[in-house]
Amino acid sequence: MRYSCLFLSLLLLPGFWACQSQPIVPIKLEGPAQGTSYHITYYGEGAADWQPDIDSLLERVNESLSTYHEGSLINQFNQADSLVTDDPLFIEMVDRSRAIARTSEGTFDPSVMPLVRAWGFGPDNALVPKVENLDSLRQFIGMEKILERPGPNGGRVFTKAQPGVQLDFNAIAQGYTVDLLSRYLEQRGIVNYLVELGGEVRTRGENPEGESWTLGVEKPIDIAGISELATLIELGDMAAATSGNYRKFYEQDGVRYSHTIDPATGRPVQHTLLSTTVLAADGTTADAYATAFMVMGLARAKAFITAHPELELEAYFISSAAPGNYVFDATPGMQRRLRAVAD
Repeated sequence: MRYSCLFLSLLLLPGFWACQSQPIVPIKLEGPAQGTSYHITYYGEGAADWQPDIDSLLERVNESLSTYHEGSLINQFNQADSLVTDDPLFIEMVDRSRAIARTSEGTFDPSVMPLVRAWGFGPDNALVPKVENLDSLRQFIGMEKILERPGPNGGRVFTKAQPGVQLDFNAIAQGYTVDLLSRYLEQRGIVNYLVELGGEVRTRGENPEGESWTLGVEKPIDIAGISELATLIELGDMAAATSGNYRKFYEQDGVRYSHTIDPATGRPVQHTLLSTTVLAADGTTADAYATAFMVMGLARAKAFITAHPELELEAYFISSAAPGNYVFDATPGMQRRLRAVAD
């Protein structure tokens, strides 16, 4: 997913480690990944410590999709005119991104990379917005600029409609990685698990106490070291992703620039929506639409969810009413999953 500040907190329900007649001892794995960290909890018949496999899978993702990994497939594509590959991760990522970009009317669009770099949010960290060049950069934006044809060994040949087109999967890669890790566990017969990477989460079954996995969403407080829960969400067999713009930004000449770039305007978004938590059947979908809704803004995002019931999306929104004052909103399905935070 995106390498940004995230604010979806994992909460183990009270009594998680309480004694039972036949105590369930879950396996817990954790480690660094994608500029952040991952945490995985699972249990069940045949469960074992699969950390070497997990770490190997995470490295495969980096080699395919990370703009921060020298020599990755995405960097090869960005730096050349074409890419010939049979890598299933890169191919699936392009396919999913293309479909979501189309459905979201371009509010989610990985081809936004030239704009991300121009505004100083890419790997280069220039922090110098080239406002005068935005119109010229917008010619490179749009997943239709990514062309493809069949390649050798069942792979594909990806080309560009014009030089200068680049991809950035940071707004979807972490959710996709959570899906890959979940698939790995399910292929080994695990039906009770929690997979979290950089705040993007997918769960299935029950926690070891026999209850639904529960997550906490933090208030968008942009003061380092200070956090406060806004609500709890009973997740169930779903994935959750949060996107926001209140921590990853910079200021220049008295103007705050958010890392959320609107592909249509070429500029950072300017609205009162601070964070969006999206529930979906899989992490890829949740991650991408969390970003899309941050681009849309509150009213448009709510209208989009209503207009697309086939996507089965639910969302929790936090907007700014005034400095330090928040407005909380949620879709009906999300409302039914919310739980009060204990004092």
